[in-house]
Amino acid sequence: MAYFATLWVNYTHQRLAELVWMAESFNLPLLRAWCRKNDAWLSFRTRRQDRYFINPYGYFVELPDEQLAQVTVRVAFPLVNCYPSIDLSDLEVQSGFGSASYFVYALRQDDMIGQPVEIKLSQLRAELEEILPAAASVSPPERYLALRILETGLLSKDILESIIRRLPSGRTLGQELVTGGLCSWEVMVGACLDTRTPARFDPPGLQKKSFLREWELAGEILIAMNKISRSKLEYALRVKREGQRTIGEILTAIGACSQDDIEKCLIIQNAVRESAGAGVGLIGDLLVRRGVLTQEQLQEALHRQRISSQPLSEVLLTLGYCLPEDIQQYKSENGWHAFQDELEDNNLSSWLLTRGKITEEHLQHAVSVKGQGRQVLGEIVMAMGLCGNREIEETLRMQQDTRMLSRSGIEKLGSILMAKGKIDARQLEHAILMQSDGRRALGEILMVIGGCSEKSVKLAVEIQHKWRERMEKEDDRLGEVLERRGFISPEVLNQAMYVQAEVNKPLGRILVERGWCTPEEIVATLLMRDYKRQCDLHSFIKLQIAQTPSLDDDGENTERFSASLFEGKTNA
Repeated sequence: MAYFATLWVNYTHQRLAELVWMAESFNLPLLRAWCRKNDAWLSFRTRRQDRYFINPYGYFVELPDEQLAQVTVRVAFPLVNCYPSIDLSDLEVQSGFGSASYFVYALRQDDMIGQPVEIKLSQLRAELEEILPAAASVSPPERYLALRILETGLLSKDILESIIRRLPSGRTLGQELVTGGLCSWEVMVGACLDTRTPARFDPPGLQKKSFLREWELAGEILIAMNKISRSKLEYALRVKREGQRTIGEILTAIGACSQDDIEKCLIIQNAVRESAGAGVGLIGDLLVRRGVLTQEQLQEALHRQRISSQPLSEVLLTLGYCLPEDIQQYKSENGWHAFQDELEDNNLSSWLLTRGKITEEHLQHAVSVKGQGRQVLGEIVMAMGLCGNREIEETLRMQQDTRMLSRSGIEKLGSILMAKGKIDARQLEHAILMQSDGRRALGEILMVIGGCSEKSVKLAVEIQHKWRERMEKEDDRLGEVLERRGFISPEVLNQAMYVQAEVNKPLGRILVERGWCTPEEIVATLLMRDYKRQCDLHSFIKLQIAQTPSLDDDGENTERFSASLFEGKTNA
């Protein structure tokens, strides 16, 4: 276990509380576990004027427009003993809550957030010490794993402490959780490395969002250069994401109209483009687009409509109730001539019945079908019981709108929504502006909202490019690092890679399932690898800045930038 002693620097105390408060650093996972325990929101503000919120469901930063964006703490904060942490020296007092209000909290009350109040540091420390006291009896990697699982809500404090107390000799906490089916390997790694996917304990608003997001390297470089704040980077990323959405999605997101409005207008837009609003079967097409009819049902209804528009003789022939020879015999016996317009229905039906060519039931059905000849498609569809009057009326309105918009040449979704009175010109202009802004390069967006110069952005992009080239040459894949650290032998690595090729599972999962590595060894190795990458990145940034004699036109020199690069810490 000598490796752990090297990796987990400063883990010399036995109590978890003693680990938390080294150099007045605040362990963020522990703060989130406190929020989960108390069902509360906790906020703090950094000296960079970024205001953060923690709640049971994650970590958020307040954007310039006062909305919240979720952040990954191992990206946004420095690591202290491998835990994402915030130093008291990096915090500012929040005005309006007292002279020492570094943290402000608000309890949830009946699904509402209560009034925010200050919490004293001494009180917060005392309560944090009681979060997971049993973790003091296990190794530092196991404590890390236990706390990250607790903060995400995967397991409760009582369950974790019970497992820790009953931990068999020679078994780690991670092994007990995985083999006991209490936590899958993927979920465990995700919780420890902040890359988990949404789970059952997430609130409905986050169920469809993925927490696995690659950090924006150029943006992180600009933060390290002290050119932008975290809130401005997240705001720029949100603008970028908005630009990748359709106008309909943006209009719905800003509350200009409903999803139902968008869907109906998209149907009209497609009909205008494909049929120019003049197709004979347009109402049928609209009914199919809306999901009221299937294509097969529409074809059956159109078939009936075609039959019903014909004379009775053709209806009888189409339905197969008599033969063409029967009609020809009737014509010859009744003196019918070619100059006559059509056969007389009553005479024809009487003659066919008398001679046994058709039955009474055949005649009644044929007359019923022919009676539909005066019905439009919508009435036929209703007569067939395929839909109700409301669906037909709504579709007829859509048909009218389609034809009107086709004549006017309007086919863009925004214009259609305006024509139907669902949005106004101001809302559409706002949505289009959001989309056009988001389609610009991230560097351009940052220059506009972040105030950083073009030269700073160009340097960050250049550093990003050089860094990625360097990383392509890095030999730090998980299996190779585990082998170099002595956790597995070359033979075990080869065998694991062979199994991986067969079952297509992550290497770490195979090693844990086969008992070749403990979960803690995998997690610790991944943490160490990320920690090294981040340290190397910031050293690389310093070097690149030092080699740039004049960074930009605002008079800031390289010494100032170098001094801002998290001396003595690693920004993860």
